[in-house]
Amino acid sequence: MKIKVVVDKTLCIGYGKCEQIDINHFEVQKDGKARVRKSKDEKGKNFEEFIEITPERYKKVLEAAKKCPTQAISIIDETGNQLFP
Repeated sequence: MKIKVVVDKTLCIGYGKCEQIDINHFEVQKDGKARVRKSKDEKGKNFEEFIEITPERYKKVLEAAKKCPTQAISIIDETGNQLFP
């Protein structure tokens, strides 16, 4: 399964729950914003990355997205359908 995970920088408050739940895919940076691991930090753009993922790992990414208090994390399938939120 391949999904795109997006962290909206404008919504992220650096709560860190995503990193606590799934440190394999999320990290909070020094500036207090969470990002998808392996994503590039391009000024003014959201952190996003396509990742190949197992169904078990998908559950962790989804749990992390659901626990974000500002719903800053979106999950999109490879055909462009939004899976969350």
